[in-house]
Amino acid sequence: MKKLFLALLALAGSGPLLAQPSAQVDFTSSNLPIVVIDTHGAQIVDDPKVGATMGIIDNGPGRRNQLTDPFNGYKGAIGIEFRGSSSQTFPKKSFGVETWDADGDDKDTVLLGMPAESDWVLTANYSDKTLMRNQMTYDLGRSMGHYTSRSHYCEVVLNGVYQGVYVLGEKIKRDKNRVDIAKLDKDEVTGKDLTGGYLVKIDKSTGDAAATWPSKYISPDDAGENNIFFQLDYPKLDDVQPAQLRYIEAYVDSFETALAGPNYRDAATGYRRYINPASFIDYMLLTELSRNIDGYRYSTYFYKDKEDKLTMGPLWDYDIAWHNSNYCNGEAVEGWIYENHEPCLGRPFWWRRLMTDPAFAGEVGTRWRALRQTLLSEQSLTQYLDSTAAQLDESQQRNFQAWPIIGEYVWPNPLPIAATYQGEVRNLKEWMYARLTWLDANLPPAAVTGTKTPQLFAQTTAYPNPFDASLTVELHLTKPTLVQLELLDLTGRQVATYQPGILPAGRSQQTLPGLANSSNGIYLLRISSPDATRTIRVVHQRK
Repeated sequence: MKKLFLALLALAGSGPLLAQPSAQVDFTSSNLPIVVIDTHGAQIVDDPKVGATMGIIDNGPGRRNQLTDPFNGYKGAIGIEFRGSSSQTFPKKSFGVETWDADGDDKDTVLLGMPAESDWVLTANYSDKTLMRNQMTYDLGRSMGHYTSRSHYCEVVLNGVYQGVYVLGEKIKRDKNRVDIAKLDKDEVTGKDLTGGYLVKIDKSTGDAAATWPSKYISPDDAGENNIFFQLDYPKLDDVQPAQLRYIEAYVDSFETALAGPNYRDAATGYRRYINPASFIDYMLLTELSRNIDGYRYSTYFYKDKEDKLTMGPLWDYDIAWHNSNYCNGEAVEGWIYENHEPCLGRPFWWRRLMTDPAFAGEVGTRWRALRQTLLSEQSLTQYLDSTAAQLDESQQRNFQAWPIIGEYVWPNPLPIAATYQGEVRNLKEWMYARLTWLDANLPPAAVTGTKTPQLFAQTTAYPNPFDASLTVELHLTKPTLVQLELLDLTGRQVATYQPGILPAGRSQQTLPGLANSSNGIYLLRISSPDATRTIRVVHQRK
């Protein structure tokens, strides 16, 4: 069987060793789901996956999970391997996990409410002492309307030893519930059939073998923009046909040629013929806001669906972003990541060139200022960080008991090194606020499109957060509006609803009563009207 074969290979393999936590943790229960893995004596390696078993304990939002509870979220076979590049040098490892059937073949499975699939990732976030940089970026991207990896915090026990806080999430791949592009069959080599779907990335040459090709663009001014290689993530190397590889290579080359050409601003013949600009804008804004030093050059995905243009995404790998790198000016508040600087070269010329188009730059400015009124406001980001820190308050203490790195330098942490978990969150906030201010001053102004329409729920707030028996919503409406308030759990189930009716323009307060019996945990407060919707993340915490 495949499982036995891989297990034997793994036992004989070489690679990074699984380090044991520095301290044993008396772990019995958690407010997070618990993931229990047993490799039955086999050594985990980088490749191939070794056969193991996994059980998940998840009693639902607000209910405590006991290590002795029965496995109710998953119970069965898996394949497991180390994953990551530089992160494999850390003692706390990240893992790739594949759910298997009894014969060791892939088995699509629902995990923690995420759509059924077989490929998953357990991310350790070792050097990110807030434990939330990746998750925050993915949540922001999803809230902006793009697919990003769904994921959930959990605590992991491996071979009877507590490993700490992890994030169990979706591996990036083509799937109707992930990167939703057409399946490209081997016989689709002509006409419209040939046009998609393709998933491409710019990344380090590690991981699974892939069809690759170099960019034909040669920069006359910046050698750091040369020698860019593209890797075809889908279709896989064993499945892609020569005609398909020629097509996607030629399409990307046509985009680069148009973008570099003298008529690149022309809507019909320039770069817009080949890309969906809105996706390039949102990818740029989150990469620049987070000052991701790996942005544009590593873990950078884009895809092309059938009869469609290139779309940027999904977002991936932001654990050394958001002021968590002491090289490549990762700690700086000022400056652009899309510009190549020593020693962090290898970014394509795309955004540098795009930003010289006044139309594109204006769209960037418009999008930024709209997001700053809602999702990327200081208030919204603070609520997110505070509610997530409250969710992790208990589990992070166990994590850093097992891995006592709070107050210690871990590559590539910048200064200052905080002495507490709360200090780590505070450092992230303070840097983020400064970065927002710099971008406000340096991004292009919004495009002039006529009368400006204020965002309807731009100044809406909810408090207290965390809340106990009731939650107050303060609205600043620009016009009389029919309003509905809903409280949803993280699965989308409606917990409470309140319809105050048509509210007048101006400031008003509404209170969702009767929430005292709700389970502790994270909820989504959705404020909606016929014209607009806004969602705020809140935490229920009984006193």
